Amino acid sequence: MTRSLPEKTFEHWCSIHLSYRYRAKLRMWWPPDGADIQIAGSTALLGKRFWLELKTTEWDKRAGRHLLPVDLAQLDKYGRQTVPDYYVFAIPVWTGILGDTPSHPWLRPLDRSALGYQSHSSTKWFAEWTWVVRGSHLRRILSTQITRYRRGQRKSKQATIARTDGTTLTLTRGVADLEQISWRGFWKKMETCGDDQWTAQFVLPRSAVTGGTGSKASSHGAGSAQGAAPGATSRQALISVLGGLDEGAEPAVDTADVYSPLEPGSEEYILTPEDETLRVAGFEWEDEPSRGLISMTPAALSL
Repeated sequence: MTRSLPEKTFEHWCSIHLSYRYRAKLRMWWPPDGADIQIAGSTALLGKRFWLELKTTEWDKRAGRHLLPVDLAQLDKYGRQTVPDYYVFAIPVWTGILGDTPSHPWLRPLDRSALGYQSHSSTKWFAEWTWVVRGSHLRRILSTQITRYRRGQRKSKQATIARTDGTTLTLTRGVADLEQISWRGFWKKMETCGDDQWTAQFVLPRSAVTGGTGSKASSHGAGSAQGAAPGATSRQALISVLGGLDEGAEPAVDTADVYSPLEPGSEEYILTPEDETLRVAGFEWEDEPSRGLISMTPAALSL
């Protein structure tokens, strides 16, 4: 089988859109093939950050449909690190491989390269058929397959979660409750700091929230929520501090605090050691070129 759309092209289209939408208010790091990912001075950028995992479908010529696979081992490992992850899926609305003859009835009169630009492609723009799913949600609905793979009871680490012939999308049995949001809808949500499900890490000036203790209220009036877990801080408290920052504020390296969700779906956040936020034992970063670390500065947010 062949990719319906090259993932590298999809990555570039997403980068082009984000660069146009946010300018220097958002920063991205795309690791190259064959190199371990390095985030130099990552704590120096105040704001929010999260992973994006971009995926395209595979064209099954014999069956005449696109298949959307997910790597169970990769998905499982994402769940063992503290940066929230999101899967971005390009769902074809054409037949065959984009640019080949079967795709022409949908693509014409455009050249396939035009799809990366709204001004050139209108309703065929890639954002119109790109969807985002929470990694935590995928892990929940694929928990049985992930467990079987861990135990060696499943030979393939790939799980197909959807199929489409270019007109009708069919979800695989067991993932019918897949929660997805449009590409543009996702960014609108993240600009307003999302909610307890669509979340991110918060990177804030050192001790701005807790006074360095994990529970003491700060001068901003933000601190641990009543009834919160020991050392935890509420999401609203973090948003309050973030909203009060100078848009251009960037502290010196290693003078920021990183807060991560206590667990998926939690309104509580905990102070996270920086060396635990980007790495996990056994995760071969160089084998995952479609990963992007996204950092949104306060200037990119509507608080």
